[in-house]
Amino acid sequence: MQNLYVIAGPNGAGKTTVALRLLPDFLQCNEFVNADFIAKGLSAFNTESVAVAAGRLMLERLNELKEQKKDFAFETTLSSKSFVPFLKECKEDGYFITLIYIWIESAELAIERIQNRVREGGHFIPDDVVRRRYERSVQNFVNLYLPIVDKWKIYDNTFNKMHIVALKENSELINILLSKQMKKNMTYKVEEPKQEYIADKIDIGVKTAIAEELERKRKLGLPIVFGKDGKIIVMIGDRVVEERVYEKKL
Repeated sequence: MQNLYVIAGPNGAGKTTVALRLLPDFLQCNEFVNADFIAKGLSAFNTESVAVAAGRLMLERLNELKEQKKDFAFETTLSSKSFVPFLKECKEDGYFITLIYIWIESAELAIERIQNRVREGGHFIPDDVVRRRYERSVQNFVNLYLPIVDKWKIYDNTFNKMHIVALKENSELINILLSKQMKKNMTYKVEEPKQEYIADKIDIGVKTAIAEELERKRKLGLPIVFGKDGKIIVMIGDRVVEERVYEKKL
């Protein structure tokens, strides 16, 4: 059976960081399609201007990989319904679909991380777009995409110490530490774990990716942005350089 991995979550949550380490090194998946990478190839300094074209090329490549029956992965915010038909087709073609959702508790935290990313040379996304995608991402994740996929996991990267909060394994829904903010969007009951959860290679890969990225930033003296107790906190090394309250919202 072929595998399809969907790396999903709001902008600024850490999806690409996770994907680049998890997919090749822990899941042996060497086909990763990312619209941001495509857009950068089309217009390195103005990626938003070619977002539609990049999305079109992304879908073309995904369909090629599906037709070739290869294991592959792609990254998405899930802020639109566009991947629903494609995932249904993949499932009909025999793919086992795993959705890995990287969550953070606020759009404001996402915006702060993106601003920090831009200062390091990364791509910019307008604040209003980030907020809009954040709202839709959570809603579509719960209402549109979870019913389609075979397996899913939610990781919380708010505190930059990635931990799994809920999952679906073998048709069983398990709540490990599901945030009240996320739980209120669930349209079905998520059960408490019946036994201690044992980490698998996805968990190890996700945590390794984030831990290595944090260590890289510490060594280079780069800012690390995270959320804690309703605040955005910016650290350089072991020193807090900024701390302010933000509104938690979905």
